[in-house]
Order: sequence, then structure tokens, then C-alpha cells
Amino acid sequence: MTKKLKKLSVKGVTGLGTKELKAVAESKNPNICAFTGEAHGFGTVSTQFGESKFITGIIFAQNMQTGEVFQAGKAFLPTDFTDELIARLESRKDNFDSVEFGVQISVTPSDKGGYGYEYVTEAIKTPDIIEKESKYTQKFLALPKN
Repeated sequence: MTKKLKKLSVKGVTGLGTKELKAVAESKNPNICAFTGEAHGFGTVSTQFGESKFITGIIFAQNMQTGEVFQAGKAFLPTDFTDELIARLESRKDNFDSVEFGVQISVTPSDKGGYGYEYVTEAIKTPDIIEKESKYTQKFLALPKN
């Protein structure tokens, strides 16, 4: 069953904090979650860490460790992937077009940022301008299970 939320984020989908993410980064299976859907727009919000970008649209996420699936109209994704999606949204010929996307997120040990890990994103499907009515949850079935 899909749980509907106001917004999606890596932490919200996985429930993992900094210590847990660092441990997963050092494990044999660092895949933590996947997001897929249709991006319609984007925005920014000010946080204690500075500005944070988000995408809006029809967005699904799956916790790769529990199998739980979530859905929301807003998602905060790793910065590099968000910037790619925003660039594709800005290059649309028609503002009514959507950008389909899919990304699997894992963690790897890193000294960047002082957390002991960093996110690694891997596209499930190359983002593309699409027509409506895709079956997003089918992408999750093709992902390897932990």
C-alpha cells in the first residue's frame, strides 16, 4: 500500500539519521531508496543550512530496505540530481510538459560535508519529456531487493 505524504526526502523515506547512513555507507549493500515520477515544476525554500531546492509533480519513492512505497507532490532529492531535473524543466518547450525521472539513491563513505557519507544517484531511466499516464511503480519491480 502506498503511503501519501506532504513531501518526500531521503530521510523521510528511509528513516535513517546520520549515524545510520554512515553505517549503511560502509555496508555491502548501500542502496537506500529510489524515487520516480513526473516533475512538473520546482521551487526553493530557506533552511538553517541555506537554500534547498525541491521538485513538484507526481512523485513516488520506495525504501529499498523495507519495500515501503510513498507518494507526494513535492520531493527533496540530492542536489546534483535536483539540478539536472530543474535544467530539464527549464528547457521544456511547453510548460505543460512533464519530465519523467527515476533515480536510485545509495550512500558511500566520504569526508565531504563532515557526515562520513555522501549520496550517490543512479538514473533508473533517463529523464525525458513524456505524455501523461505512466506506471511509475513498475520501475520499482525491476530494482534489486536488499
